[in-house]
Amino acid sequence: SLISYYEISDDGQIRNTKKQTILKTSLNHGGYECICISLETKGKKQRCKVHRLVAETFLENYSPDLEIHHINGIRHDNRVINLKCVTKQENNSNRTFKKAVSYVNGKQNIKVIIDLYNSGKTVEEIFILLRKNVTF
Repeated sequence: SLISYYEISDDGQIRNTKKQTILKTSLNHGGYECICISLETKGKKQRCKVHRLVAETFLENYSPDLEIHHINGIRHDNRVINLKCVTKQENNSNRTFKKAVSYVNGKQNIKVIIDLYNSGKTVEEIFILLRKNVTF
């Protein structure tokens, strides 16, 4: 957890309350926004992923055992409305679903895939349809 002189907003900005400044972040090799802060349990600066800090602060079902899913797929979009705690299996399914986008008739037709998904089709069923080159 953040020590008392840091505040985090629901859009992922972290402020030092002593200096009244927004802290700078950087992107790690995976495209996730990170920040170096002092944690209560460590006393030393530690590099933390911003989306984990936002989830820990604002999501009711947060658990360190769960993964954090970026709903829109943008790894540095750390707004609480874009984050969801999921199991590893759910997160892998989300990744698979996003990869399916590029297979619809050779075009990126996101709406078709989303409509199929929202109609109750599983990711596996969508892939079967895509592999058969069904025209939607």
